[in-house]
This record gives sequence, C-alpha cells and structure tokens, in this order.
Amino acid sequence: KPRRRRIRKHKRSGLHFPVSRIERVIRKQKYALRLSKTAPVYLAAVLEYLISEVLHVSYNSVKQDRRRKLIAPRHIKEAIKNDKELTVLFSGVTFVDRRNSQ
Repeated sequence: KPRRRRIRKHKRSGLHFPVSRIERVIRKQKYALRLSKTAPVYLAAVLEYLISEVLHVSYNSVKQDRRRKLIAPRHIKEAIKNDKELTVLFSGVTFVDRRNSQ
C-alpha cells in the first residue's frame, strides 16, 4: 500500500501564512484554553489579508516615489498614516526611524 503524502495545513487552506506555526504560538502562549481546528486557519487568513493590504498600499506609495524601487519602512509608515482603517488598527504601534538614530 503506497504511503499518502501529507498536505500541509496552509496548502490545504490555500494560504501562504503557516497555519501550524500560528496554532503552536496560540497554544504555547496560552491565549486560549480550548482551540478549534479552524481557529488557526482563520487567524492565518486574517493576518495574511492585513499584511497584503499594508504591502499593497505601501507599493502604491513606492510607485508615486519614482526614485525608489523597493518598499522602505517609511513607505509602510506613510501608507498606514494615509489609510483611515489601517491608522486605527496601528494606533498603538510605534515606528522606529533607524535613519536618524546615529
């Protein structure tokens, strides 16, 4: 009988974020006493969506700045500042500017 190959949870759910790692963090940090099978998949999907949204808005900021071709931390900061929903979501986050730290 041939062995069936295991399919990773993130592949099965069509995500890029590692569902198993997110599940492990939730269990290890004890964020919840009980955890359903779909909770880590849902959380991975939400995180993946948020990151893709931030990167998309940051990429649009880079396209406007014709001198640059890479997304820099300041583009991410600008993008979050210019988007109302992301501003609310990241209201408690402090961005460190490493350019002026020397």
